Amino acid sequence: MFSRTSIGMSAALPVVPRASAGRAADVQVLSASASVEVSELTTGTLLMRVARDGVAARGPFATVSLRVDHTFVSVSLPLLLGVDALKATLQEALPDGYVPLLSHGGDAIILTVLRTVTHRQPDVFCTSRDARQRVRRTGPNRFTLRGNARGHSRLVLRVDGQAWRLALEAGERPLDVAERLRAALQPRWTALLDASTEPGGPVSVTVLPRR
Repeated sequence: MFSRTSIGMSAALPVVPRASAGRAADVQVLSASASVEVSELTTGTLLMRVARDGVAARGPFATVSLRVDHTFVSVSLPLLLGVDALKATLQEALPDGYVPLLSHGGDAIILTVLRTVTHRQPDVFCTSRDARQRVRRTGPNRFTLRGNARGHSRLVLRVDGQAWRLALEAGERPLDVAERLRAALQPRWTALLDASTEPGGPVSVTVLPRR
């Protein structure tokens, strides 16, 4: 995942992800396998690097234990499967109401854990009638869009009973549709978008009240 062979060598650190739609959680490193080096940069933000002999000597997974606010989280991180796999693993391990934001460069990964439950969570339900762009609900106020739209179809988003209907055009990527949804939700709601590093990849959408 963050090995020199899977990401490449670079002296520059990645940019710290912006936590614009929520607040950074209080994250403390409790323990980590010898194959990774994990340090705290700022509140809610960690720097992770694979150890010099990490993957070759100790295998393709690393166990990291964290305290996220008042919850203890232990997760086995894949070191060779790419940033999207790491993000999915972290999202599954974190409690509801938290999302991981990642940035990578060279052999380093910067992780920010964002606390999204700053107000009551809205009840969110999204459906797609498109043959190629699918929706999967991943939390009370979160869902994931996958696949480019075939078009001539419709996506329906419901937030606390209020509905928005978007006509999908042929070839629209998940990020295109997610950005349209975020604009449609204003002024009462906003959406935190967590996009794949691959063009046209899946996008996680978390709906939040506007402050």
